[in-house]
Amino acid sequence: GGRQLVLSGGRYPQIDFFGGLVSGNVVPTDSALFRYGMGGNGVLDGAVRQSVTPGPWPLPLEGHTALPYGNGQVTYVFGGKNRTGYLNQFWHLTRDLNTLGADFDYRWQLQGVPDPPPPRWEHTAILTRDTSAVMIVYGGVGKNQQQQDIVRNDVWRLYWTTAMPSPGYHWEPLSPTTPPGLDPPGPLWGHSAVYDEARKRMIVSAGRRTLSGAPTSDTTWALSFAQGSSRGRTASAGSWD
Repeated sequence: GGRQLVLSGGRYPQIDFFGGLVSGNVVPTDSALFRYGMGGNGVLDGAVRQSVTPGPWPLPLEGHTALPYGNGQVTYVFGGKNRTGYLNQFWHLTRDLNTLGADFDYRWQLQGVPDPPPPRWEHTAILTRDTSAVMIVYGGVGKNQQQQDIVRNDVWRLYWTTAMPSPGYHWEPLSPTTPPGLDPPGPLWGHSAVYDEARKRMIVSAGRRTLSGAPTSDTTWALSFAQGSSRGRTASAGSWD
């Protein structure tokens, strides 16, 4: 569980695997990037490991999110769980051309974004083309102040600004409104989410509301944002419908 698939491209389209549990294990143990090429009858490309790629590298993870950005040359990885607990780290995985080498150059970069969401795993995240909401994170399992597991219902945006004195990435919690007579999804984990770019909304479906047991939700919700650019919107942006 907890593995992520990303369509990356390359000599032929590739599916990238990072994180998850090796069969029989109860904690993640492998931090390699595995790649499956979809050319011809399929090609299993060599795994990329820290030993052949210099620089920082995330620890083995499960329950994180991994999303390709732009043309797939950069993957955004957020949250998850490792051997020590839940995380709120935000990583960039960049794939660069290597003209003189036999393979691409891969580089992990830990983004030191201030005021991140609380640590969590089994959440969802979606990407948009708008710099005021590059990524939207929702739900998951985290800890309360007593360090007890809880199911989260918070929504966060990651946005980019060039404004001084703090250009760069920033996190901000969102407070979506709910129309009268409609129940919001509330705390969820293990759910799924996709972005409907045409209607500027995040579609959320299924999941669990409790920490154990079978999935408890079979409902689909939409978190809708204003039509047109959301640039400059406040933390109250969004409405469940």
